[in-house]
Amino acid sequence: MFALVVTKANNVSIGNVNIIPATGIDTAKLSFEVSWEQSWKTNNSPNNHDAIWVFVKRRLGCSSGSWTHVRLSHLATRHEVGAPLEVFIDGKDPSYTTAGVTGVFLRRISAGTGNIINVPIVLEMRNIPLGEFDYKIFAIEMVYIPTSRFYIGDGSPQCGGAPCTYYKFTSGNTENPLLITSDGALTAGTALGQIYSSSTNRPVNIPVAFPLGYDSIYCMKYEISQNQYVNFLNLLDDNGAATTRAYIGLANRNNINGVWPSYSSSTPDRANNWMNWYDLLAYLDWAALRPMTETEYEKICRGPAIPIINEFAWGNSLIVEAKTLVAGTDGQPNESVQEIAQVGQGIANYNNNSIIGPLRCGFAAQISTNRLQAGATYYGVLEMSGNLREGTVSTVNGTAFTGVVGDGIITSAGFANQANWPSTNTTETGVCLRGGGTDNTAEHLRISSRYYCTPTWTNASTRDLARGGRGVR
Repeated sequence: MFALVVTKANNVSIGNVNIIPATGIDTAKLSFEVSWEQSWKTNNSPNNHDAIWVFVKRRLGCSSGSWTHVRLSHLATRHEVGAPLEVFIDGKDPSYTTAGVTGVFLRRISAGTGNIINVPIVLEMRNIPLGEFDYKIFAIEMVYIPTSRFYIGDGSPQCGGAPCTYYKFTSGNTENPLLITSDGALTAGTALGQIYSSSTNRPVNIPVAFPLGYDSIYCMKYEISQNQYVNFLNLLDDNGAATTRAYIGLANRNNINGVWPSYSSSTPDRANNWMNWYDLLAYLDWAALRPMTETEYEKICRGPAIPIINEFAWGNSLIVEAKTLVAGTDGQPNESVQEIAQVGQGIANYNNNSIIGPLRCGFAAQISTNRLQAGATYYGVLEMSGNLREGTVSTVNGTAFTGVVGDGIITSAGFANQANWPSTNTTETGVCLRGGGTDNTAEHLRISSRYYCTPTWTNASTRDLARGGRGVR
């Protein structure tokens, strides 16, 4: 067996890959070393950690045939991992005990901080047929969002005044935020304690299966990068890549070009724009993740904190615009901006000033930066205000969504194959864009802004310079 390896996420590298031959049909293994920067786990507030989501694809060796998703053993004890890491299996794959899991999390086993450097990993694969195969290993940086109550809406004035958080959630027909205390059903209406919005894009009754955000999840630390999207496109069949490719043509800082199966980007660490809802869902299904809901978006940003009026993802209403690239680093892993958040400010890419397009994933975060200086959420997720608008599942017409995770497989036409994911391959809408983007004014970057949840903005097939996204699991 011969291994082909994808080694680059944003700050993740995978190397020294080897195949351990099978002694039985279920026991073929992949060994490799993993590294990533600025890892952490804390037993204090916010009681969370970072991790990487690892999954594997294979195809018949030296073949132009299709790549398929590899299932791994569902027993953590069947995998091997060096200190200070552990393997975590979340059990969210349907029938995972018999079919195997679509991937595993690697995370710190105990509290600590620092870089993870060349830690040895051995993953046991399931049901690998006889033959020689090429393998590719993928790793995505994630952040753990623990179970907790949280608020949606921020108590700002209803629309019509300034400042105004557009079409925010409220507790009934008031200006009060609504406290979410479980992942149970929610009744929509004007009474106190019911989910409501003053706009025409009012939420409907939320069934119990809809993931509100109370329960724990893992969220991608960064928006999908151009490198991650290129790797996805190049492993699809030709017609699938044609359907799901983003805008190709060096526009608005998207530098993906070429032809299938050799797409590339000269700015691999930059967030990937020009993605429509179909593109996002296809990538997430292929990576065995899922889209977040718009209520989960607010939980990931705000955590359990009491809302602040007109707050951004970093927890206050003060913002500085990232608008001046540092010469010589544009599009490279150290791409950064001249602007620095002053005391009490957060930083974001917005306003379409001199930078008209996305910046590098995590552009403001350094070892020495605090939450505001990095523009990070309560839990440490980056660019949830600004850079690119986040595609989320709407509480208006996406409530059939039950949070089923992707299975690593998409259709031959390039669409997600999950039946209850809204707008996987039809003209139905079920998307709400949150967090604002590079072409928005500051008011659209607020956690509670639902301006881009109206039908005018949520057509599933529309691509533009400020649409991107990330997944959860």
